[in-house]
Amino acid sequence: ILSVLVYFRVIEIWHILLLSFITGTAQAFGGPAYQSLIPSLVGKQDLTNAIALNSIQFNVARMLGPLLAGATLAAFKRGGIDDMTAYAVCFALNAGSFLLVIVSLMSLHIKHLPAARTHNMMGELRQGLSYVRKERSIMALMVLGAATTFFGIPMMTLLPVFAKDVFGSGVEGYSALLAFSG
Repeated sequence: ILSVLVYFRVIEIWHILLLSFITGTAQAFGGPAYQSLIPSLVGKQDLTNAIALNSIQFNVARMLGPLLAGATLAAFKRGGIDDMTAYAVCFALNAGSFLLVIVSLMSLHIKHLPAARTHNMMGELRQGLSYVRKERSIMALMVLGAATTFFGIPMMTLLPVFAKDVFGSGVEGYSALLAFSG
């Protein structure tokens, strides 16, 4: 949708806000569903490695995606294609990459059976927080994760401003900064 709106030059800020809201809502459900699929794909002995591999692929995609987008935009610019068309093509390529993942997931033939026992979510949350307080190394990781989230999200939001105003760079510089965040 974003690609089509940009291509026809009818994109407005409310389109981006609405599409961002829809994407965020989908990720709120899709992320946990995707993570709950991992134990169905591997045995218990390989679960830790599978979770680590999942995290690695996520960060590799965060690194390679912006670099490929920057290279694609630069190639279009050298080829004389206008910016809006180049942006539309990049958005379309990004959408295509998601379609490949969707097709791959749909090709899996796994039955996901939820655990039979019922959960006391508040009790489990208290138990987890108690464990984190007792284990100093886990507490340090939690503080580190919270700090990187607290400071990292604003940095990612302001990254285009840093690329343009601080470093005097265009799309190529922004994509490089975005890749380094991955």
